Amino acid sequence: AQNNELKKHLSSHPTACKLSRKSTAEWPTIQFFDGESLNIMLGGNSRRCSPRLQDGLLLKLIDAILVNPPHELKWLLDHPLKDDIKKAIIEKEYALTLQSLPEHHLSDILALRGLLAGGVLRHCLLKRHRVDFGVARPGKKRLAVPFRFADTPDERSEFAHPDCAIAFTVLAYYDDGLNLNEFGQALKSLMALGKNAQRNFYNRWFVGSLDKMKAENFECVESLNCIEKIDMTNLAQMEKMWHFYHRNMFTINFYLNNCVLPNETDQFDSRLTSTSWNLAQNPSNNIVGFSGTNDNHRILPLQVRQYFASHDDDQDIVLKDLDGTNGKMLEMIIKHTVDVQQLGTEAHRSESLVNIIIKCTKGRSKLMHAIIDCGALLAGTDLHKISTSILKFLPIKEFGGVLFYDAVNSHNWVILERSGRLLPKDISPITEEEAFVIFDEPRCRGTDLKLRPKAIALLTLAPKLCKDKLMQAAGRLRKLGRDQKLIMVGGADVFSKLNDLTRSHNNSSSVSTRILNVVKTLGFQATATHVLSWAMTNTVESTAAGLPTWANHGLFFASTFDKNPQLSITEEILKLEDMYGKSFTEQTVVKTTCNTHAYHMNRTGGEDALHNSVKGIVNSIHNRVNEYGSDFTFPASGCDEECERELELEIEEEEEIEVEVPLMDPVQENKWDFTKALQCQSPRDLPTGIIALPAFIEKFTKPASLAKIKWSKEIYCTENFAKTVVSQTDKSMSALNRSLRVVNFVLRFPDGSFLLLSEFEANALVGLFWKSSRDSHYLVHSTFLRQSLDSMNEILLQCTSSKRGAVLNNLFRGRREATDIISDDEMASLQLFAGESTYATEERKYALHSMLHVRQTKGGARFCPRTEAERIVEMRGLGKFYPYSELEALCEKMLCEL
Repeated sequence: AQNNELKKHLSSHPTACKLSRKSTAEWPTIQFFDGESLNIMLGGNSRRCSPRLQDGLLLKLIDAILVNPPHELKWLLDHPLKDDIKKAIIEKEYALTLQSLPEHHLSDILALRGLLAGGVLRHCLLKRHRVDFGVARPGKKRLAVPFRFADTPDERSEFAHPDCAIAFTVLAYYDDGLNLNEFGQALKSLMALGKNAQRNFYNRWFVGSLDKMKAENFECVESLNCIEKIDMTNLAQMEKMWHFYHRNMFTINFYLNNCVLPNETDQFDSRLTSTSWNLAQNPSNNIVGFSGTNDNHRILPLQVRQYFASHDDDQDIVLKDLDGTNGKMLEMIIKHTVDVQQLGTEAHRSESLVNIIIKCTKGRSKLMHAIIDCGALLAGTDLHKISTSILKFLPIKEFGGVLFYDAVNSHNWVILERSGRLLPKDISPITEEEAFVIFDEPRCRGTDLKLRPKAIALLTLAPKLCKDKLMQAAGRLRKLGRDQKLIMVGGADVFSKLNDLTRSHNNSSSVSTRILNVVKTLGFQATATHVLSWAMTNTVESTAAGLPTWANHGLFFASTFDKNPQLSITEEILKLEDMYGKSFTEQTVVKTTCNTHAYHMNRTGGEDALHNSVKGIVNSIHNRVNEYGSDFTFPASGCDEECERELELEIEEEEEIEVEVPLMDPVQENKWDFTKALQCQSPRDLPTGIIALPAFIEKFTKPASLAKIKWSKEIYCTENFAKTVVSQTDKSMSALNRSLRVVNFVLRFPDGSFLLLSEFEANALVGLFWKSSRDSHYLVHSTFLRQSLDSMNEILLQCTSSKRGAVLNNLFRGRREATDIISDDEMASLQLFAGESTYATEERKYALHSMLHVRQTKGGARFCPRTEAERIVEMRGLGKFYPYSELEALCEKMLCEL
């Protein structure tokens, strides 16, 4: 129900979000569109001045989590601090009211706070998969990395913000799905878990994909309905499972949590920092470079200066003409753009592009000759398939094939001929002018092809498109001012921005506003003028958004120039409390730069320690920020930060933690008068050493906090059971965590106490019980005793004579019920000491709760039920059975109570 409400809310804001509906367990592909509509959808207000949210997506999202939390957050259910937790997660103001929570619970809250109130989720859903981020396949990293262009990963870089790296990775795998090898790794990891966890995880996979199985009339649904039926050696079954599960979010989550994130999310305490300012610095100050556009010259290192002939009074006519390039190009785009269209609502933008081309081809009014994918709408698609689809509808007389760049196989320009033959451009009989051309986004800058003189190109638009990128893309038409034409197309996200611009009222005298005011009186019909005004606005905002990073890099360079190289090593912020345990505020670029200045000066010795040659740089940085950044505010989140690593030089090493285990010798068991065991009323009367279970835990196990558990005082151990090994060096038995004896045989005495026996002792007592006529003592196996107590039945442990091969008698004369032998309190102690994590009855769980409920003392070490219980399970080598067990659920509940 909560999922349906969330989808309904997203669908009701088409100008803020695009939602592609898919099957139940598949990611619906959510794409946010930046702007005031998004602020309103999330629950903010149009002025963005209040830290409190209205009834928007973020509130609905946290309500859905609190009503039906995932397993890892089950402790949130009915938590006494639920209201404070909710405020901490979604409000920008942060109050220190949750410091009493257990550490891992507080970490959960802070992670959710960063995701929602901190804007990490918003930031990541604004980015486009395969355009801004994605997983490089094949590649050296399985985490998402930044993309420089559509389908072009920058494998040397990675996201510096750890939560952004994780979120982008999750989104990338949701969109791509798992390949067969990755799915096999996930299934192998699943099979290595305990039965409880196996059944729980696999049931989610199956239920999530059941609708897809039914829709495809899969006849063997029952062959996949439980984990016990899965055979990893059955290749046919594996392929069927991959088909149904590879896009299942539960399957992908499991793969990431168990196979990717634990191995790929290494973090370092510090990083060695170097920026473009270091690259541009040289003694002769001789910096030479070339760029076809000058939009970003304000955020280049100050050692690099954009050349303007008019500013320098240069008399060179050619150089003066270059100053007019921007205006001339803008004029050509306005005059020679014949139409601006909005794309349809097809599931994928590439389908809309193909439909526009088909429509124009059938009408023969505006026959297209090229696609210039400046907006990266073809990202993630197979250009060979797109070319095949387009070629079917192109007139045979006009086009001999489709020319595109093959980035998958040949890494070259190729021409797909009508016969289906694919040849490199240079050897194909079809010329560039005779082909329909597809410029994918990486080829929208710097590519020079000879299109026909009267070519019409379809130029795509995308959110936040800046002027330089638009002009570079339009420049692929080398004869744009001489009969070549443009048709611009964009999605609803772009057109909503164009529409907003026509309604905006700004008293600024900027070029973009003056152009826009000319068309204010006209009815809204998108034109090239609107597009250029919008692109200019994006350029201004992009430059302003880049100023804090530019200033940070410049101040870092100035503060470390000609100083100890150790100052170039900066500390990473790794703790969740440091990242999100504070209020989130928006700051002006000027304020952010002042804070950055103070940080760098404090860590490097102050302004007096600056080198004389860079003092002017610091002043120039502040002057430029004051000039261009005073009117802009941005959240100081660091979500966009990237860092580069020389991945080719990385040597992957498997980290091994060497634990030195002292050499041990087994302890020789002592033989004692076993007949006394049937004569004594209590284990304390036996002619051998015994020790109570609480004393055994305190003396022979570590850490000392295990002794705080309220172990039953009616359970004892024989000396043979307790002492298993002895150290060769100091002959001590101070910690037997790794050498505890398995709890199997238990002797119950008439006074109601229990004695844990070794196998040697139990074997001797079994013979005595066969011969004895006493019925006051009971020799039981702990497993059978627990099963009988769980089902409230008679104890059904029988003994078989090896000589006669028949059942002799029951060890429990009178067919006693388990409840007559042992209480839930004693059984809970036996089970926990044995490392068991399944407690079948409510009475047993209550008894376990009482054992683990330890009163916290002032000044003493904090007792954590979860930590201690999990430590005992791990001590017994049964850690894989702890997840999704009754023991885990009880411990989490107790933490909330505490």
